[in-house]
This record gives sequence, C-alpha cells and structure tokens, in this order.
Amino acid sequence: MGRRRQGLLTKRFGANEQFGVVLSGSYNQRTYDETKRNPNGRTYYTATGATTSPFNPNWNGFDPAPTAFVSYDFTNFVKTYGGTAAFEFQPDPNWYSSILVYDYRQTEDQTNPIFNLRAFDQLRNQTEHGGTLRVPDIRSTYNYDRFETESRGVLFKTRYTAGDGTEIAFRAGYNDNSFLDAEQSATYQAKPTNQFVTYDSSNRSLSFTLTDPAALLDASKYALLTAADTTYDALGKAWEARLDVANNADGGDRGFGIKGGVGLRGFKMERDVTVTNYTVDKSPLTPVAYDPNFVPWMFGYNVLWIDYPKFAETVKPRLPVTAASSATGSLEQDYDYRETIGYAYLSGVWATDHTRVIAGLRYDLADYSAHTPLQIGGVYQGAFGKNSGDYRDLLPSLNLVQDVTGNLRLKASYSRTIGRPAPEDIARPTTRNDTSFTIARGNPGLKPRRADNFDLAGEYYFNGSQGLISLGGFVKHVKDDIYDLKEEQVIDGFTYTVTTPMNASSSKLKGVEFQVIDNAIGWLPGFLKDQLGFSFNVTRAWGDMDYLVGGAPIHKDALLYQREWIGNAALFYKLPAGGEVRVAYSYGDGYYDGIGADATLDRGPEARGQLDASARVALARDWIVKFQAKNILGEDVFLGYGENLRYRRAEMNKGTQFFVNLIFKP
Repeated sequence: MGRRRQGLLTKRFGANEQFGVVLSGSYNQRTYDETKRNPNGRTYYTATGATTSPFNPNWNGFDPAPTAFVSYDFTNFVKTYGGTAAFEFQPDPNWYSSILVYDYRQTEDQTNPIFNLRAFDQLRNQTEHGGTLRVPDIRSTYNYDRFETESRGVLFKTRYTAGDGTEIAFRAGYNDNSFLDAEQSATYQAKPTNQFVTYDSSNRSLSFTLTDPAALLDASKYALLTAADTTYDALGKAWEARLDVANNADGGDRGFGIKGGVGLRGFKMERDVTVTNYTVDKSPLTPVAYDPNFVPWMFGYNVLWIDYPKFAETVKPRLPVTAASSATGSLEQDYDYRETIGYAYLSGVWATDHTRVIAGLRYDLADYSAHTPLQIGGVYQGAFGKNSGDYRDLLPSLNLVQDVTGNLRLKASYSRTIGRPAPEDIARPTTRNDTSFTIARGNPGLKPRRADNFDLAGEYYFNGSQGLISLGGFVKHVKDDIYDLKEEQVIDGFTYTVTTPMNASSSKLKGVEFQVIDNAIGWLPGFLKDQLGFSFNVTRAWGDMDYLVGGAPIHKDALLYQREWIGNAALFYKLPAGGEVRVAYSYGDGYYDGIGADATLDRGPEARGQLDASARVALARDWIVKFQAKNILGEDVFLGYGENLRYRRAEMNKGTQFFVNLIFKP
C-alpha cells in the first residue's frame, strides 16, 4: 500500500494585485516488489561438445546453452517529498518578473536477495532445444541499498514589452542534484559436485529442472565468499543565464519579425566511491541462514537467503578489512566532469493570416574536461588523468506552416541538431560486476551526434476543432550516432559482457506518423452524443546504422532505442462536473538497447503492451475522487538477445497497480 498527498495554493495581493505567490507541496510513499529471472549467458557447442561460435561451420546448430540461472527479488520502499515557492511581480501590463525556488527529495530502501546457479559445465545429452549441465557453483547474495537523492534550485525571469512591440526577456537559474547510495552486500557460495541442471529452450522462456533441489537449502554447504560496503556519492551542479530580444515575433503578429538571443551554461559533476572489502573467513552460512519458504517467479525451487541483520551483528564485526582492494575499489570508480556551453541564435519570422515562415541560425560552442583514475596495464596508479575537448557547431533551421483552408494545415521543417554525450559516457572508468558478469567503461574520445532532420505533416481539423486527423513523415541523417557496443571477454573462466559507448559511422531514420482524435463524437445516439471520445496514433519507423568493430564495417537494419512500431489508443466518456472514464492501451515492439560486435550480442526489450484504466468522479462541489489501474492484463517485461532478439535472457514480473486519489479543489 502507498499514499500520496499534494497541495497547491495561489494568491494575488497588493493595491492593484501586482504581487502573486504560488506554493506547492507533495508527499508520495509507495512499496513494491519485483522479481527478475535471468537465464544468463549463451554458449554454443560443436557436435563433440566443444565450445564454439555460431559463425563457425562446426556449430551444431542447436540453441545456445545457458551458463547461469539467477533470481533477483526486489522489495522497495520509496518516499518522495518536496515543494516549490514562487513570488511574482507585475507592476504594469508591460513588465513581469518572478523568482521560484524548489527542493525535492527521495529516499529508497531496496532489499535484493539474489540466488544464483552459475558457471555450468560438462554438457551432455544436448538436443536442439535442451541438454544437461553440471552446476559447480551456487551462490546466495544479499544486497541492501539506501538511495538518497535531492534536487533543488532557484529560477529567475523578467520580461519587458516596449510600446513598439519589442520584448526583452532575461532568465537565470541554478540547480544542484545529489545522489547517495549506501550499499551493503554479502555472498555465500556452495560448490556441489553432483548437482545437474537440465534446461529446455523449446519455449521463449527457458525452463529447467535440478537433480537435487533439496541441496539448495543445506546451509552447511555454503561458505562466506565476499562481504563489502560501498558508498556512491555524486553531485551535479548547473547554472545558466540567457537573454532574448524579439520584435513582432509572437504567434499573433503579422509581417516581418526578428528574434535573437545569447546564453551561457555551466555544468559540473563529481562522483566519489568508497569501498570497504572485508577479508572473508569461509565460515558456513548455517548461523545466519534464512529460509523464506519462497519459490521465486519462474525459478521453480525454494531458495535460501541470508539473514543480513544477524550477519551484520555476529559475522561482520570479526572480519578484518582488506586494505589494498578497498583502496583500489574506492579509487577506480571516481571521476569528475565539467562542461561550459555558450550559444547565440538569430531567427527571422514572416507571417500572414495563412502562412508563417521561421528561418533561424544557432551557434553552439562547448568545452569539456573529464578526470578519471589513471591506470597502466590495468593497474591503477593512485592519480587521475585528464581528457578534454570542445565542440563548435553551426545549426540552421527552417519551419513553414501553411493554412490551405480553414480546416487543413500543412507543416514542413528542416533542422540540424546536436546531441552531446552523457558525462558518464566520457568520464566513467572501467568497472566490473561479478554478479551480472558485466564490465562497463567510458570512452574519452566520444564525439557528439549530429543530425539533419526533415519533417512534413498535414493536419485536418473537424467537428468544431474537437477532432483532428494528422499524417506526417520524417527523415533523419545522423553522423557519429552514439551507441553501446557489446563485446565478450573471458575472465577467470567466465564470459563477461563488456559495454563501451561508441560512435557509429552513419545512421538513418525515417518514418510515418498517423493520429486521429475526436474529443466529442457528435453522431452517436442518446447519452453517448458529444460525451464519448477517442484517440488513436501509430508510428512506423525504419532505421539503419553502419559501425566499425576491429576496423571491419558492419551494417545493422536498426537503431539503438528505436522501435519500428509504436501505437496508442484510448476511449473516454465524459461524466458530469468534469468527470471522466478512460481506457487506454499502449504498444511498442522490441528494440535494441545494446548493439553487439556480432549479432549474437545484440540485446534489448521485447515487444510489450499495457492496458490502463481510470475514472474521475465529482463527489461534491469541491471534491473529486480519481481511480486508476495500471497494467490491468499483468503484462510482464521480457528481455531478449541475439539477432532480432531471437533468444530470451531475462523476465521481470511487473504486476498490476491500483491508485485512489481524493482531490479537494475549491
């Protein structure tokens, strides 16, 4: 169960009501559970049982065999609270000023027991969709995270309109965002010699059976493998100032107009990680074992967890700190990133009653620097290295709007845009996760993506502008598109997936968008007339990219994070006093969130739909009750890998959520 409170207060005062104040506040609390099952890894075999690649002629053609089955069971308790305060001043119709301050905070306690069957070997009896493997390594891990985030800032703006229609606006702001994660973890390991798993990949989700499931609950077989405390402390600060001047450039103005401006923005981000690794004593799990009598979703067997409070009280105090690995772990994940961006723009506007043309030119200049731990031959040197660079870009744009008739409007536009890399993509040092078998690293040489964008659309309004039909198309040519390259690396006998942000040689995206909306269908009979409405939109996109791996060009008929099909539909009915009943369904097909050095390493979410419903009912003059149900059909999240996401690598149980809100609006 969760609860939420929100409030808003507005007030004008002064002799001519030239002053105003706006206060808002909110508090939200929720608890939720999620289970994620991960049939991790994929190993291809020859007819003789040797490992190989699917691109090798000796591959037997069978489905790849898993290397692990992992269950992640999350319990989260989240509190979000904060508010804003704004003060406004308008001494006359031509001058307006305001200052706004805000502060929002969130705390989250996340408990995550992880049960892991891993490092499978000794394959036997393999068929096209199955086989048997030995399980030499079983681990029970406990992770607890205390997340604390805060976002606060101040925003100022002032606007003055002269008698000739010239408008001058100045805006300035500052904000900082902090993130703290205090993580505690411990892992116990069992090394059975006669535990075997038989997997079945004939369905999208792998199933499996164990020869000795009772052994999973024998705490005496588990010994302490790792214990650590880790604190992630990050802070980002940003400021910006901007001046704009315009004459005859508002939406209702006619004739020629002009608008221009300059701005300067600074950004700084720092991350400091403190790691405390403990020297383990290989003590048994028995004194701190916890049997939750729980069978994780899609796992099929009762598992054994760690009673961490008891562990922290009885085991952890006697473990000495491993100074060397703690120092290395603390250093290797630190970084800071700084960026300064200046920009100037000028645009001309020409407008009649039926035509509006805007042509613009913007110049961006950005300088950045990143400090990351210096390593030589994989050994950290206790110092930081610096990477720096700059971008200079001239960005033109052209927009045209033409009213063909009173109901038909055509739009066309061209623009050149830039997307700078995320700070972590440049500054992130190499980090390794031995639970998920992943390695992530930054790329100091990453370039920003630059795109030329072309858009064309037509809009037809009907039913007294209650309805709209629109059809549009778009084309984007992207240079140096940014994507995450996935590669595999064998470390200590285990296959790790290494992720590195890279620039593609070129990318293209094109598509069509269609939507139809009618907020009040007038031709329906009786109580449905003008009370029932609907909306529908669908987008079909085509993307492709070219990139290099080891100097060899690769072509992919897809773009990172780009779905080919996206659709939304909603049906709503108006109730008295502003009430409404609404049913909505959204759908998106699968897409890639990681592009591999070869097709077997491609990965991303599979197609998914979601049905939601809501009702807003007026109880009395000032009271409204709102009901919501999200994911009514209980659609789960599935993650795939391989060419066209052929295989499934993880499943997450999302469940259904219900909300009831009581609103007082005098």
